[in-house]
Parts: sequence; C-alpha cells; structure tokens
Amino acid sequence: MFLLTVWEDLLVAVGVGLAIAFFLFVRDMSEMGKPQVQGLDESQRPTKALLPDHLRKQIAVLEPQGPMFFGIADTMYRQIDNLANYTVLIVSLRDVPMIDLSGAFALEDMVTLAYKRGTKVLIKGMNPAVRRTLTELNVIDHIGEENITEDFDSALEKGIDYIGEQFLGRDLDPKKA
Repeated sequence: MFLLTVWEDLLVAVGVGLAIAFFLFVRDMSEMGKPQVQGLDESQRPTKALLPDHLRKQIAVLEPQGPMFFGIADTMYRQIDNLANYTVLIVSLRDVPMIDLSGAFALEDMVTLAYKRGTKVLIKGMNPAVRRTLTELNVIDHIGEENITEDFDSALEKGIDYIGEQFLGRDLDPKKA
C-alpha cells in the first residue's frame, strides 16, 4: 500500500511539473520575439537613408523573431492599431523558423485588417517551412503571391511604387497593387 501511494504521488507531481514547464515555455517563447510595428525611420535598415523623409514616414516594418505560434497571436493582433499612419507594411519573416495554425491565421487577420485600412502589406524573406505552411493554409492566396518578395529592397521598391500610384490619385486595392 505504501508503494502504491508513493507511486501515485510521483505521477501527480510529474504531471503538475510538466504542466508548469509547458506554461513557462509558452510564456518565455512569446516574450522572446514580441513583434512591434516600427516606422522605417525607427528601424535599423541602412536603405532608409536613401529615401526621402516623406516616404520613410509612410512605410512600417514588422520583424517578428522566433516561432510564430499561439503564444504570439495576441501580440500580432495588438499591432494592428499601430498601422493607422502607414500606407505600406513590410513584414519580414526572415527570423521566423516555423509558424503554426494560430500564427498563420493571426498573420492573415492582420493582413485583412491592414487591407481594410488601405495599407498595403508586403511579406519578405520566408524560409521553405514557413512558406509551405502558409501555402497549405491558403494564407499565401489571401496575401497575394505578388505581395511576397525575397529581400527587403524588393519589398521597399514595391511599397514605394504603391505610394506613388496613390499619390497620382489612382484608387488602388492594396492587395492587388
């Protein structure tokens, strides 16, 4: 009877320990790569010096680091409010090694809300695993293949073209343009 009681208590203790470790892991992972929308002026991009001031103020950059999973989805949603003053958002997925279902749908929701506000979203620098996940979940179709680039300079060029088209008075769909 004594061994049965000890065995049962050990099983409960291990289960509780694993649950606590899981929640601490999720907390630490979501703290690690909290993405924040920054204006191109505040970013550390060397190419920003080549752009006129009025263009830099219309381009935002979002650079999440680490895996995009359910622990970071809420942070992504909160970044939507920071897009109010920007015409173009460049999302760099270069430092995202993997993305899960909730991370992919958080990205898709952020893109949808940005489009509704007239902000063009450009995605740059996905690794093959992230691209495969986003393709399988049809997020790439929603974003638009034409809005995906391999490097920052290409994304910046597309963003400047979009700003120029808007300046010329052409009513453009941010997803298509």
